Amino acid sequence: MPPPDPHSLGGMMKPALAGSASVHISDDRALGFLASVTRAGTDNSYSLSPNFGWTLNNSCGAYVEAGYTFGDHIENDEVAGGGVTWMASNTVQLDIYALHGLTSRSTTLQAGIGFSVYFP
Repeated sequence: MPPPDPHSLGGMMKPALAGSASVHISDDRALGFLASVTRAGTDNSYSLSPNFGWTLNNSCGAYVEAGYTFGDHIENDEVAGGGVTWMASNTVQLDIYALHGLTSRSTTLQAGIGFSVYFP
C-alpha cells in the first residue's frame, strides 16, 4: 500500500499543535481547557475548548465540553458534546467523543476517537 499523499489534504499539509491543562475540583471531578492552532498554508485556525469531567470507575471517566474554532478565511464553529475516556495504562488514555453544532454555521456533527500519552 503506498503512503498517504500529503497533497490530499486540500493541496497542503496542515500541521497542528495543541495543549491542555486541568485542575481537580474534587476527588472525582475536574475542570479542563484545551487550546490548539492549525496552520494551512499561510492561514491559521484556532480552537478553544473548556470541559468538565468526572470519574465513572477506576479506569473510566466521562466529560462534557464546548468548543469554539475561529481563524483566517474560515467560518466560526461553535459545538458542544461529550465523551467517555478509558485509561488503558497509567500513561495511556483512549477516548471516544461526539460534538454537535450550536449554530446554523457550525459543523452539524463531529465524532471520533482519541489517543493521549502522558510523559512524566
